[in-house]
Amino acid sequence: MAPPRGRTTALTFGLAVSAGQPTDRHLVTSSTTFTRNYPYTGWERSFYDVARFDAYSTEFRLAEFFDTASGVDSWLRVDETVPLRIDYSMGAFGRAVRARLRGQ
Repeated sequence: MAPPRGRTTALTFGLAVSAGQPTDRHLVTSSTTFTRNYPYTGWERSFYDVARFDAYSTEFRLAEFFDTASGVDSWLRVDETVPLRIDYSMGAFGRAVRARLRGQ
């Protein structure tokens, strides 16, 4: 069963978080069955059992790719709870989906 759309009850780190039990990520087959910030389970290589994403077409799809790529040992979605900052010449980037490749 897909998560309820548009149902929010709390704020976590300034983001609206959907209420309810985590849903198996395999049930999400398109952007119409994806709910922003909803908890998804069923990941094989994720560092965490449950992951939330802001967008289907970028973050969720990238997580699906990392979860099935043979060269990836583990991955995690970097958010406000994960203290990672990447500085570069034009500023800084602090949110992403990060993967650890085999042999690294």
